[in-house]
Amino acid sequence: MKPIILHIGLPKTATTLVQKHVFSVLTEHIDYLGVRQPRTREQDTLYREIISIVFTNSQEYEQRISHVKRLVNERISMNDKPFILSEEMLCVDSGETTWQEKLSRLADIFNKYKVHILVTVREPVAAVFSYFIETFHSTKYKNILDFVRNSNGSKIYDYYYLNATIVNTFKNFEINYVPFELIKEDKFIDEIILRLNIKSDASFSSPVINNKKENTKVVFTHKKNLNSYLRSKLKNSIFINLIKLPAVKPIAKKVAKLIKNIDTPFSQVKIPKLTSDEQIILNKIYCPTSVITNNKMTIDYR
Repeated sequence: MKPIILHIGLPKTATTLVQKHVFSVLTEHIDYLGVRQPRTREQDTLYREIISIVFTNSQEYEQRISHVKRLVNERISMNDKPFILSEEMLCVDSGETTWQEKLSRLADIFNKYKVHILVTVREPVAAVFSYFIETFHSTKYKNILDFVRNSNGSKIYDYYYLNATIVNTFKNFEINYVPFELIKEDKFIDEIILRLNIKSDASFSSPVINNKKENTKVVFTHKKNLNSYLRSKLKNSIFINLIKLPAVKPIAKKVAKLIKNIDTPFSQVKIPKLTSDEQIILNKIYCPTSVITNNKMTIDYR
C-alpha cells in the first residue's frame, strides 16, 4: 500500500522550511496536498476539505466526515505516489477545538490506512519560548510561566505527553521524530528525506531565516495585523456587536480580509528574554520528558 505521511508540526521547528523547500520540490514524486507556501497561494481542494473539517465544530464535523473520508479514499486510489499532508496548525488549538481533538479527527479520517506520522521537534524550552513570542498577540498569557502553566497549547512541547497522545490516538501508525537542531549541521533536510523514504535526484536548499529583531535583553513580537489590532481595541464596544448583525456581517468579513495583511505600526511588544530562574523552572517542567526514541534514533534534550 502507498505511504500515507502526515507531518503534524510542531510549530517553531522549521515546518515552513520543510513545506517550501522539500515537499514543494518533490511534487513529481509525491501527491502533496499542502500546505503550500506561502499560505496566500491557492491550496489543494482536498487539503482545504480536510483542514476545514478537522478545525470545525463538532456538529459540522459529524455532518461532513463521511463525505471527506470518501474524497480521501478517491484521492489515495488515484495513483501510487506517497500521499503527504503537512500542517503544523494541527497541533495548535483553534477556538474551541483543541489540538488533541484535531489529531483525533485526523486519525478518524485516515483510520483505514497505515499512516506514517512525521514530527519535527526542537529543544523544548527554546521551542515553547519562541512559540509564546509568536502567539503573544492572540493569547491571554502575559508571561512565559503563565503560558506554560495554564495553556493547553504549551503541552505540545512536553514530548512524553505528545508521544502518548499520538500513540493513543492513531491505531495503525509509524512515528518518526526529526530534531530541528540538525539544521546547524546541514543535515535536517537529509534526515527528512530519509524518513520519507523517497528516491529523488532533486536538489534541495535549506535557508534559515529569522526576521525577529533581537538584542541582549529582549525579544520583539511581530506586529499585530490591523484586523486583530482593531478587534482588541474595540472588543467591548458597540462596534463589535454591530458587525455581528446578519446584514453587516458579510461586509465586515470582506473588510477584515482586506486589512488582515496590513501591519499596525508600533504594535510590537518587547518580551524579556528568559531569566536564569525562569530557565531553571522551565527545565524542570520540560526536560524530564525530553527523551524521544525513534525506530532510528534517540533524541535527548535533557
